[in-house]
Amino acid sequence: EAGGSVTISSADHPTASQADDGLPDTFRLRRNGDNIEVLINDTVAAVVSAAAAPRLVLDGSSDDDTFVIDFSGGDPLPADGIVVNGQSQTHGGGDALQLVGGTAANVVYTFANASDGSIAIDGVTVAYTGLEPIRDELTAVERRFVFGETDDVIILDTGPNADDGMSRLRSESSSETVEFTNPTGTIAIDAAGGSDRVVLQSIDAEPASKISVAGGAGDDTLDGSAVSHAVTLSGGAGNDSLVGGDGDDQLTDPTGNDTLVGGPGDDLLVAGAGADSLVGGDGNDRLDGQGGSVDTLSGGAGDDILDGGSGTDLLAEVGDVDFGLSDSQLTGLGTDTLIGVEQARLVGGPIANRIETSAFSGPVTLEGGAGDDTLLGGAADDSLRGGPGDDLVADGSGNDTLAGDAGNDSLFGSSGRDLLDGGTGNDYVAGQG
Repeated sequence: EAGGSVTISSADHPTASQADDGLPDTFRLRRNGDNIEVLINDTVAAVVSAAAAPRLVLDGSSDDDTFVIDFSGGDPLPADGIVVNGQSQTHGGGDALQLVGGTAANVVYTFANASDGSIAIDGVTVAYTGLEPIRDELTAVERRFVFGETDDVIILDTGPNADDGMSRLRSESSSETVEFTNPTGTIAIDAAGGSDRVVLQSIDAEPASKISVAGGAGDDTLDGSAVSHAVTLSGGAGNDSLVGGDGDDQLTDPTGNDTLVGGPGDDLLVAGAGADSLVGGDGNDRLDGQGGSVDTLSGGAGDDILDGGSGTDLLAEVGDVDFGLSDSQLTGLGTDTLIGVEQARLVGGPIANRIETSAFSGPVTLEGGAGDDTLLGGAADDSLRGGPGDDLVADGSGNDTLAGDAGNDSLFGSSGRDLLDGGTGNDYVAGQG
């Protein structure tokens, strides 16, 4: 290591604008053969050997300066990295940092606050203070954005220009605005601690990049509903809300009382300890409740696998279809495989629905809706409500509650202590001793 540092400011060359004169300066760091050069307003201000280059400190003025790190002639970064000091910002645009002309495997942004932080480019650090904004045109495999332990509002979108191959990351108060070329591998956002909200909006040209968001500790909202790209959303400690988009998403949250919504696509939803709500949406989804609490699982349309894990878990579905329920399968919105599901709530729609649960051993709550419905309970203590229409409501064994509501209904009790209420209309009510 070279050790020490060299500080370069606009005063280091007579043709540079004077500090605080209201005229912005442009600093350019570049590689020229075996040397690293610093140019100020296109004039060379410093030359150091790349083999023994010290840490470089670029000091701007209180004007809105631009700092360009140019990789087109090779890697211009000393082994000990550089520091970019934007100084105070007195004008609307602020001091800008640009990364141009090169490639990198990994680019990691670590945000300290709205104007300070660092960028690690394949392990070499560019530290900065007093900046806004950053434009990163490097061709990278992965870009990772790491936030601090604060309550952040973070937005990833296409930026000011559509279809230019770039995206933009911004926040309300915790980071610089970063426009960046879409990486070939992964866009990763680590919101870290705090109660964060991360919103994925339209992504430029739907890049090949994978999109990964980690919420960290705190009550987080991770919202990918606006993108058709496949996303990976990971919650942490706290009660989180994770919402996928139109792609084949992966949503995981090991702790807390969480809500996971997959959306369209073939999604994987994995919860953990806590009373969680898992909603698959359209597509062939897998929902895994795990943990020992009461999870609520809704597969939606498609052929889903619903695994409640340990605990007394609830299957909940709504659809204007005929449902058939057993301990291992639900038909209606598709053919769902059930594992570890101990209770169910099924709701029909406006047409005449048949909801058959006689092969299910757990308690069920059935609601028919507005049509002339047929509701058939099972062996446990069930609650069956026909709703408007001329309904047939029949229970199995168990202590059940049957309600016909409006219409000319037929209610049939069975063994057990049943409560039958026909509601308005000319109803037929029959029990069994």
